[in-house]
Amino acid sequence: MAESKDAYSKILSLIYSFIYSKGTVSFNDLLEWAEKHGIGSLTLSIVLNDLIEAGKLSVEEGFHQPQNIMVAFPVPKRISAVKIKRNYSVERKETYKNKDRTHQVEHEKSDSKVEGLNDDLVKAVEYLNNYWSVGIIRFINDLKLIGVSEPERILRRLLELGFVEYSPVGVLNATDRLPKVKRRRKLSDFI
Repeated sequence: MAESKDAYSKILSLIYSFIYSKGTVSFNDLLEWAEKHGIGSLTLSIVLNDLIEAGKLSVEEGFHQPQNIMVAFPVPKRISAVKIKRNYSVERKETYKNKDRTHQVEHEKSDSKVEGLNDDLVKAVEYLNNYWSVGIIRFINDLKLIGVSEPERILRRLLELGFVEYSPVGVLNATDRLPKVKRRRKLSDFI
């Protein structure tokens, strides 16, 4: 059992490394590459789904169901490796209380109107800054765990604002319109 898990991890790493080296790749090009490396279309579709759900890949141009090949999930037309942004330009600061702790939130300049965000929406935006691509069930459960009272309503609001997109395989992907949030960590957070 451990051998099969190691083999899967190697395939996952190999596919991610290829996509990362290219930046953005079409599914057809990725499929051609995978076949040269002995990776079948079914395995490829499963690995892509896992990497998207883990937030390591982002999807461009949506998903499709190929006609001539076998896949476990609809596959993305174009795939990009997620690049982590380290520098933030700060537009405004906002403070909110959560479970007797005060958090400072910095928002990056954005075209979107984010004035008047309530605490639950701020928590969701902060969450999505850490997890750019997440399964919808996981997203709703995690929001409940961090104290969001109505996660389904918050999800609808995020979709209305254009902060996230919903894929046909049940995955939420953050868009470029999502405000960038950085939580300042204080020593008291670790105590």
